[in-house]
Amino acid sequence: MADRIFDTGTDDISTEVTDGVMTITLNRPKRRNAMSNPMLQGLVGSLADAEVASDVGAVVLTGA
Repeated sequence: MADRIFDTGTDDISTEVTDGVMTITLNRPKRRNAMSNPMLQGLVGSLADAEVASDVGAVVLTGA
């Protein structure tokens, strides 16, 4: 279970932190996870959150 879940502003990206690892999941499989502008903004926002979060030691980017 996730320690924290972040709002990315789009349903096409989910971001959660578990045991110090932020997992960012691209969830647009019908488009083979091709990036849209909202997805890009969500990804940039998630990485900015990871940079300042004291409980994040690593980031994993994965696709659904």
